This record gives sequence, C-alpha cells and structure tokens, in this order.
Amino acid sequence: VETTLRGGGGSMHFSKGETPHGKISEFFALAGLHIDDENKDSGGAGLSVGGNQYWPRYRLTGAALQFEMVYANTKSARPFDFTPHLVIEVSIASEQSWNSKGPRVMTLPQTDGRWKMVERYEYAVSFFFKTSGRFGG
Repeated sequence: VETTLRGGGGSMHFSKGETPHGKISEFFALAGLHIDDENKDSGGAGLSVGGNQYWPRYRLTGAALQFEMVYANTKSARPFDFTPHLVIEVSIASEQSWNSKGPRVMTLPQTDGRWKMVERYEYAVSFFFKTSGRFGG
C-alpha cells in the first residue's frame, strides 16, 4: 500500500508495492533528532562547565524510536477515495532517559591469574511498533 513515514523532522513517501525502508539516521531525523544530539535531562548525568550544561549524546545513552502505524482507506481531503494507505508516525519514546538492553555479567581474567565478575550495561537503539487502523466505505 501507499506508505508515508512522518514525524517532527519531515516525511518519507513510498509508492504502492515499494517496501518502506531507511537508515537509522533517517528515522532519527524523522523524529526530529540526530544520534549526536544531547539527550537533555537524561538521569542527572549532565556536566556543567563554565555555566553551560552538557548532556550525554543519544549515541551513548541509546534511544527508543516508536513507529505508530495507522492503516486506513479513507482520506479527509477525498471523502470518496477508499484507496488503502499507511501512515507511520515516527517519534522518540526514550527522551530524558537511558535506553539499556539490561545488565550483562562477564568474567574477565586478571593479571594475577584470577578471574573477576563484572556487570556491564549496554545501550542501544530500540524500535517499538504500534498498529491501529481506520476503515470506512
């Protein structure tokens, strides 16, 4: 079906039969962000230098992008056009937080021949999909 991805940072259009696709950087742009933007107010980890506040970037904190997909066959501009189409709203779902995959326990060798257990957190870009629809006709 004809598909439009849109968000606060623009839109992308795909014709009928074309598979919606894009790069992570393009999805960030649709949400109005860049992976190197500061994730403001992300858990009090900001750094104050010379009166300026700096925050970790999404590249470090990770992010959750939400894709809200609305299938429909009605258009308000064309009340008798029942051509199916899909609008996908792209937004950030993890603003002001860190997007962790959860802890991972690792065992690391030490220089004295012993082993030490450590817990590491990995942060990533996650995608969440929500579907709904409006049909008429």
